[in-house]
Parts: sequence; C-alpha cells; structure tokens
Amino acid sequence: MISLNILNIKHVPFKNAFEKAKLSDKLAKVILWISTAILLTAFILDKIDNGFEIISSTLKSINCFFILGYLLLIFITDFYFFNSSIQKREDFIDNSFGTSFSEEKSHNYFTNDNLNSGIYKMGVNCFENILFTYNISKAMIPKIVIQSAIIVLLFLGLALSGMNNTVVLFIHISVPFIIIIQTFRHVLFVNRMNKVYENFR
Repeated sequence: MISLNILNIKHVPFKNAFEKAKLSDKLAKVILWISTAILLTAFILDKIDNGFEIISSTLKSINCFFILGYLLLIFITDFYFFNSSIQKREDFIDNSFGTSFSEEKSHNYFTNDNLNSGIYKMGVNCFENILFTYNISKAMIPKIVIQSAIIVLLFLGLALSGMNNTVVLFIHISVPFIIIIQTFRHVLFVNRMNKVYENFR
C-alpha cells in the first residue's frame, strides 16, 4: 500500500468532526439573525398601532422556536468541537512521540515530520498550533464583539419594551446572556493562548 506521505496527500482524521461543528455553528448564526429580524419586525408592528397586535404576538411566539433551535445548535456545535478536540490531541501525541493512541493518524498535517519523535518535536508542534490558533482567534475578536453587541442590544431592548408573556420574555432574554457568555469565553480563550504563546517565545 502506497503511503499518503509519499503521495504528499493531506489527511486529517478529525476534520470531519470539525466540519460538522463549523456547519452547526453557521446554521446557529443564520437562525440567530432570522430570530433577530423576526423580533425587530414584531417591534415595528407594535409601534404601527393599526391592529397588528395579534400578528406581533404570533411572531414573538414563533420566534421562541427559532431561539430554542439556536440553543440546540449551540449544544451540537460544542459536542462536535469537544469530540474533534480529543481526536486532535491524540493525533498530536502520536505525531510528536510516534505512538498509536488515535485510531487513525493524520498525514501531512504537521509540518515538522523531519524532526525525530520526542519532547522537542512535541514542543515545536505545540508552538505551531498555538501560533496558528492565537492569530486566528485574535483576528476574530472585533467581528465577534460587534455582532454580539448588536444582537444583545436589539434583543434586550426589544424584548423588554413590550413583552407581557413571561415565558416568551424569559426565552428572548436568555439569548443575550448566552451570547455575552460566548463572547467572554472567546476573549478569555485568546488571552490564554497569548500567555501560552508568550511562554513559548
């Protein structure tokens, strides 16, 4: 059997789980923006004062299903990321030390195959991963903060301005808090990556 390394073919066994996580995350964002648009529409209908109260109330109730769908997709995304991160760690150890912890090894994923297996190779692989992860996650901060601020302000402002149904209000208010927590987690993650990166340097 011809080796994938000889053919220079890149093979990443945990890529499938990461792709599923990315797809789930994209769907969650689409649903979140649809939910925001529905809430904004309901708010505008409330202000028109031409007998649109029933339609507005119906839209707010329908929006609850979108919010629950968003929360479910967030859970699914975290599940796939967790599984893929375990597979990635096992592959990292195998590549660094020449072990066989993972069921399937990657090929041409790490760029340090010229190094002998051992602590030094692990350090180089880890530094490469940290540098890549830190730079990408740091670049994402402005976009995440701006999007989060827009959605949080809209949801809080619109939800508190005219919601009489306690259950609907609770579901709508849960979104801003979840988004705030996610944003905080990302900033904390970048800060942690920066500390590891600086320690490596």
